[in-house]
Amino acid sequence: MKIKLTTFLIYILILITSAQLMVFLGDAGLIIWYPIMVLVTLWFLKMDGNDPKIWFKDAQRGFIRGLALFPLAYLALLLVTLIFPLDTENTVNIDWNVFLVITALFLAPLGEEMMFRGYIQDFLKSRMRMELAIILSSIIFSLFHPFRVFPQVFVLAVILGTVKEHYNSLIPSMVIHSLNNFLALIVSFMK
Repeated sequence: MKIKLTTFLIYILILITSAQLMVFLGDAGLIIWYPIMVLVTLWFLKMDGNDPKIWFKDAQRGFIRGLALFPLAYLALLLVTLIFPLDTENTVNIDWNVFLVITALFLAPLGEEMMFRGYIQDFLKSRMRMELAIILSSIIFSLFHPFRVFPQVFVLAVILGTVKEHYNSLIPSMVIHSLNNFLALIVSFMK
């Protein structure tokens, strides 16, 4: 997959600017932002002559792989949390609402995997070693999340990036991402 540098830089500018705007819009902004960024990602791929279908190969097998790999990913996150404990006293109580659930379970995994593991990681991989591309895209992904969870998000992103490269598909990483968000919501609601 070939992505032009100018296209990539414009994409990153749109991503950063729109993410800042989304923060001000709250829950409703999230449910609008992810579909828009999916469309923007698809448009940028098409501008460079790329077909996004390459990210969604063999959906059924990818779904099963994601389910099978999730326990290992979650175990890695638990180990990271032992080393870098989460500050649960200063976490925000999350209210149950349909916007949050739809966003966390469906929109965020689809959008973030396309943006970070798909577009950004593929661009970086075309210019450097795959391992470095995974690490850099994981750092960028982590910077779009609260800093207090940086170690956990970074490790998850490295796992997701590695899974994407190993299976040459975003489906397994989207499943892992969605299941991780599901467990995070359950824990937040129980607090």
